[in-house]
Amino acid sequence: MVEPVAATIVAGVVAVLVLVFVDIAQIVLLQRALRNVNLDKVTRQWVNRTVRAQLLWSLAAVITVQVVLIEPWFLVPGIPLFLFGYLDIRARFAAERRARLLATLVEVGHSVGSSLDPVKVFREVFEQVRKALDVDAFYVAIAIPERGTLSFRYLYDGGEEMEPEESPMAGTLGGLAVERDKPILLHDAERDRVRLKLPPRSPWGKVVERSIMVAPLRLHGKSIGAISAQSSRPNAYDEGDLELLSAIANEAAIAIERADLYDRTLALSRRLFDLHRIGLELATHKELPALVRALADSVQGMMQASAVAVYLDSGGDSLEFAVTTGTASSDVLMLPKSNPVIAKFLEAGTPMQIHDEDDAPKNARKLLRRFGHASVLLQPLRLADKLVGVLSTVSALTATIQARDHYREDHQRRVAADALALGERMHLRPDELRDLRYASLFHSLGKIGVPASILGKNGPLTPDEISIVREHPLLGARILESIRFLRGVVPIVRHASERWDGTGYPDGLTGEAIPRAARILNMVIGYHAMLADRPYRIALRADVALGELRRLAGAWYDPAMVDQFVAMIEARGVIEAAEEEVGTSRELAILADLTPEFHTILDLQQLLDRILSILLKSMPGSRLTILLREDQTDDLVVRALAGLPTGAGSSLRVPSGRGISGWVLEHRQPQLVDDVHLDPRYLGDPEIRSEIIIPLVSAGRPIGVLAVSHRVPHAFSQRDLTLMQAVGAQIAAAIDVAELHERLKRAANTDALTGLHNYRYFYDRLEEEIARAARREQSLAVAFFDLDKLKTVNDTYGHLAGNEVLRTLGRSIGAQVRTEDVPARYGGDEFAIVMPDTPRDEAEKVVIRLMEVLENADVELQDGRRIRMPELSWGIASYPLDGRSARELVDNADTRAYARKRSR
Repeated sequence: MVEPVAATIVAGVVAVLVLVFVDIAQIVLLQRALRNVNLDKVTRQWVNRTVRAQLLWSLAAVITVQVVLIEPWFLVPGIPLFLFGYLDIRARFAAERRARLLATLVEVGHSVGSSLDPVKVFREVFEQVRKALDVDAFYVAIAIPERGTLSFRYLYDGGEEMEPEESPMAGTLGGLAVERDKPILLHDAERDRVRLKLPPRSPWGKVVERSIMVAPLRLHGKSIGAISAQSSRPNAYDEGDLELLSAIANEAAIAIERADLYDRTLALSRRLFDLHRIGLELATHKELPALVRALADSVQGMMQASAVAVYLDSGGDSLEFAVTTGTASSDVLMLPKSNPVIAKFLEAGTPMQIHDEDDAPKNARKLLRRFGHASVLLQPLRLADKLVGVLSTVSALTATIQARDHYREDHQRRVAADALALGERMHLRPDELRDLRYASLFHSLGKIGVPASILGKNGPLTPDEISIVREHPLLGARILESIRFLRGVVPIVRHASERWDGTGYPDGLTGEAIPRAARILNMVIGYHAMLADRPYRIALRADVALGELRRLAGAWYDPAMVDQFVAMIEARGVIEAAEEEVGTSRELAILADLTPEFHTILDLQQLLDRILSILLKSMPGSRLTILLREDQTDDLVVRALAGLPTGAGSSLRVPSGRGISGWVLEHRQPQLVDDVHLDPRYLGDPEIRSEIIIPLVSAGRPIGVLAVSHRVPHAFSQRDLTLMQAVGAQIAAAIDVAELHERLKRAANTDALTGLHNYRYFYDRLEEEIARAARREQSLAVAFFDLDKLKTVNDTYGHLAGNEVLRTLGRSIGAQVRTEDVPARYGGDEFAIVMPDTPRDEAEKVVIRLMEVLENADVELQDGRRIRMPELSWGIASYPLDGRSARELVDNADTRAYARKRSR
């Protein structure tokens, strides 16, 4: 009898040792697999605790088996141990599975950030998925709704990659996942298709799939495609696998957006280069025929068109043919404005495209056939935002005249800016400043009557030529007299060439008899003329030009105005340097600096600050501001500032629809404001005089504005506006991606019920703040809270009421703590707050104030009933008095909270 028992005991001991060895081997292998995986600390600790507990339960289970074999009556008390052992084995496999899936997701995240080529990213994603799951076929597809198709960007089937293809979306699981915006899991494809009334199988490869998972690719709340894994085995996947694939789908969608943003940035850079090249080419032509010929040739090359024709509106009943790169015909030398197509085009003032012959009106089809054109694009030649307008027409005319007179394209704007600045120093009235501004723009209008041969003459003018030149103020004045609201400008333009000593023209006025605004304009024009290259001399340096003004004071110019103007220019310093030409490649240089930042910085605040620091290099002397729309209020909130300091009257928030910024966001139209003091919409710093406001629009959704401000009126040009518009489009897209990552990061660090930070984020921040406090030898406090009777609320009113208590408490804590504090839900009914740079007595004041608020707080339940907020116990620990580690501080604060609870 003894020998069988001894044999049983020996066998039991051997079995115990074997199982212990197997468990230890499994633990070693699992921990080795996790060694190089970037899991968070909490997850890693949880996995370690689970596998250690599994070893102990296995030992207990095996010993129980041996005891039962020896003494069967031990069976009854051994049953619980068997159950615990079984449950623990399941927990062990669940822990191993969770760790494997987490490791896969981490590696997928690394893959997404490793390349801007989506195919390379998808290939790496597939490799990671194949390590974690049973995958025989795999694809990533993008939906193209306008064509009703799926574009398969990556396909794997039967052991090899397949060529990308496009196929109809209807009748496919991928299309169904996109349409429903929900993942799909089929344990057995044929059986589940019938049961769930899904479309029949549409074969696309060699593998006959039995298990299928499909998850939608979601971007900005919208399904843009699908990702799928398939296995030839039935029941190969479960809900956990589908959850993993859905998380991978989010990463894949981000990879697609990053690649698209990169492609769009490159395309924009190429377009800017082409436009800049065309601008340089057109600037070399002064005669109209050569100019329109160059325009047509450039457009044909850039758009790869078969032919380009240019028509000009001379004010008659038809658009007049100017030039074509194709074959001209008498049928197309005139385009009647009465033609329905042309009339509609002119009325809309926007581009019009005829896609094919069937899309064309009947009277246009004949011409399309004759010239062999399949499609036509009609593009208006616009000036600013108006096709026809008095100011734009006159401005364009004077700009053309000044180009003939060998001035730079921004000469008008520079003269206007300096004239208004001097006018303000001379205390001109607002209406006088307005007239001076227009006169500055139109002062050379009369030179339309001066032959180009005289304006471009290299030598001295003859008496007859001088007489012709001196007629231009009279002609300009007569042109402006016909425009009612510009009649106040006429005296300024007429007398802008008079001199202080009476030697000017056309009327020979002297001294104070010359209108004050005309005296200002005369001197500013003279100064800028000295800075420009002329046919008979090279440009003077600014200091030499100022010396000439001083020499001519009292002869040509008003001495008092000369003193004021010289002082203004010399004091301007940095502004003058900022307004110098920065080179023809400024746009490309800025985009070249910005583009890498868009693809390497995902932290929103860091991205905004970096963007402004780059832009500030090209806009010195300015203030740059990015304001983003707040979802809850639609207000614009300042998120980043650079440049000039913020002055009195500035605000960090612009109410919805208010100010120039609010108008720009609402209308999605940029604004170039030469003087904000003359714009009734302006709200803000009274020291600011001019602004550019650009709407930031991403995927058709306005997300904010970019504002560039200056203390000098007329500080910005149309070129600056164009540059900021190009940059703004890229900034908006980058902000959208950064906001997405910020939301993902916030979701990972936020407790879903209370809206406070979670346990993981709390400890990460606490350790950071402890390290910072140690470096700076500063104090730090940790407050710990415990809801005393949450269980009573759950038992009395139900768990939904308990959730409402936690939610209300989270809102109250979040609203009462200081901006620099870090409130968190520690776990269950426990909460904690990290208080940086805070001694114990100040922390107690904050907590006491919070307790007073909570004592009077009610909790509104879903059925409309209200209950009192349960009491809280709290305690505070201070660094370094109560501990130097995160665990020590939390334990001490928790101990004090528990002592307060027991003392009641």
